[in-house]
Formats: sequence, C-alpha cells, structure tokens
Amino acid sequence: KHPQGKSALTPSPTKLGKANTPTNKKGKKKTPAEMIEVMEEGFLLTKYANGRGKPYAARVFFVPTEDGGQLYWCRHDNNEGKLRDSNRCIDVLSITEIYQGKQTKSFVKRSARFADPDHCFSIITPDRTLDLEAPSKQQRDNFLYGVSSILFGSHENLLSEEYSEREHD
Repeated sequence: KHPQGKSALTPSPTKLGKANTPTNKKGKKKTPAEMIEVMEEGFLLTKYANGRGKPYAARVFFVPTEDGGQLYWCRHDNNEGKLRDSNRCIDVLSITEIYQGKQTKSFVKRSARFADPDHCFSIITPDRTLDLEAPSKQQRDNFLYGVSSILFGSHENLLSEEYSEREHD
C-alpha cells in the first residue's frame, strides 16, 4: 500500500531482479538510505513534454522535506545547477502509479517515436505525469529503485509493467 493508504500501483506489481538492483562499492545491494543519497545527487534523463514541447535532457533529483520530499527536474544545460522550480516538481507522497515502458500520451507523440520502451517510464500523480527516458534499462531500474526507496524503503510492490486501460495526461 501507498504511504497515504492509496493503492500503490496498478495493474500488477513486478520486482526488479537482483542483476538490476544497484550495488555499493562492496558489491552489496544498496540500502534505501544509500539510494536516497543517490537520488539527491540526481539522474540525467530525457524528459518528454505532455504538451507541445520537445524532449530535453533533464537533471531529475530528490529534495527531502519533513513531509516526504519532492522530485525536481531542470534542464541539464542550465547554468545554475539544480534549480528548484515549484512548477517542475512532484511531491513524492502524491505518486499514485509508475509505469514502465511507453504507456502514456506523451510517448505516443511523434517526438517520442525513437524512445526505447525498455528505457522509458512514467511517474503519475493526481495533478501531473512525469514522462522520462533513461540512457539504459539499468539506469531506469536504478532510478525507480531510488523512488521506491524514498517511498517504501524497498522496491517491491511498486513497479508495473502491464498496460493500463486508463489514459494519463
């Protein structure tokens, strides 16, 4: 279950395999605390627009707060490093679903036709959808493991690979 009592994800959860679980310098699976540190540093991902915008390289990073924290994104090429723009953030406790693959409207657009479905994922909240593509499947899994670590302290029962009948903006 989601920390706020909502159903974590639909339609069905899947587990990241051991080979896809990030490891620390000693070769052991990273702890949730270690993954949260990685999330604070951020990931370089491609962000796909829900509107008319074009995809762009974005730094996506976590900022912890007393009430959970936010995922922020900013253009990778901005000169100010990690910008905290309230229009470009998601409250992590508002995440209701995460889909792997190209399952949302943003990925149907012409601008996403060359995006690799194995590298794509979408983070859904009641207010918005964040559509992203990682440079590799491993990076995608690492990022999603990090989000899971923030929400639950483990990656189990968070990720969904199957298609949803619902459409998301």
